[in-house]
Amino acid sequence: MLEKPSAKDLEELLAVLSRLETRSPDFPDLGTAEAGIYPLDGGGWLVQSGALAAPFLHDLYLFGRILAAHALNNIYAVGAQPLLASTFLFWRRATAGAEPGSTPGQSWESSQEVYRGVLETLAQAGVKLGGGQTIEADFFSFGLAVSGFSAGPRILTRRGARVGDQLVLTKPIGTGVVLEAFRRGKAGLEELQEAVKLMTELNREAALVAVEVGATASTDVGGYGLLGHLAELARFSGVGIKLRVDKVPVLRPAWRLVDEKVFSQATYHNHEHFLPTFEFDLAIPLEQQLLLVDATWAGGLLLTVPREKVTLCLKRLEQSGVEGAAVIGEAIAEPDHRVCVLP
Repeated sequence: MLEKPSAKDLEELLAVLSRLETRSPDFPDLGTAEAGIYPLDGGGWLVQSGALAAPFLHDLYLFGRILAAHALNNIYAVGAQPLLASTFLFWRRATAGAEPGSTPGQSWESSQEVYRGVLETLAQAGVKLGGGQTIEADFFSFGLAVSGFSAGPRILTRRGARVGDQLVLTKPIGTGVVLEAFRRGKAGLEELQEAVKLMTELNREAALVAVEVGATASTDVGGYGLLGHLAELARFSGVGIKLRVDKVPVLRPAWRLVDEKVFSQATYHNHEHFLPTFEFDLAIPLEQQLLLVDATWAGGLLLTVPREKVTLCLKRLEQSGVEGAAVIGEAIAEPDHRVCVLP
């Protein structure tokens, strides 16, 4: 089964790529934006991103829906809108008489279930499928490459937050722990459905509002968890962060599972890797710390918004149908760019 590299592994890879590639002054430094961006001569920006994963749910239709939403997230995080997608299917053929203990193959019907979920999410986003590749391999995985466009004069990156900016989170956290608990048989179908509903809600409207109100920086909550992505934004922007745990919206079923410590290995890796950049109040127990770095799929956008625009931001998000958005903290002057977490 494919596993996503840790934050430490990805940082090392980005460092190598940054040394190998010569970038134009028109381009942000590699990694500062959540997607690849290209300034067009006639104005606007071409944006590219993608996602690849082995199935993390037995229900391959739901896996496809969530994976597609996750692939679109980085496009939305830079304030763009996705337009076109290509798919990549790594497929192991099902054969009769396979040896005991060998990895089972997949029927075309199972692959079609993934495509059904993917295409439903792409249609919801107004994205056209432009083609794809199918490859026979020793594992079963699915990927999407997504292209988008932004007509604006600027693109949202993780570099731009200023002291005093308010932190706006557009979705509750906790879907990762619910997904992990369901896989272990510790969460029921109703709890999974709550998480799936949240993960398949697109960040399209949130991206439009972010551009409209003049957000200064943006990222999305994904594999690094809320605090991990926030630490990256703080580092690139050269600010510190003050976050209030009691202001962070959390998916209802997640609270029960937090006490049982049903976290993925990726979440523990996040905590270990980013811990030197955090300053936790002594009143915050380890379980809550792990929830704040919960590795997830298709989370919300995390925006920094000028203080004088934050009320308008929340109002426009609500008017656009984005439920549960909240101000969870602010950017502060902090020489080490640490994330200070208060109860």
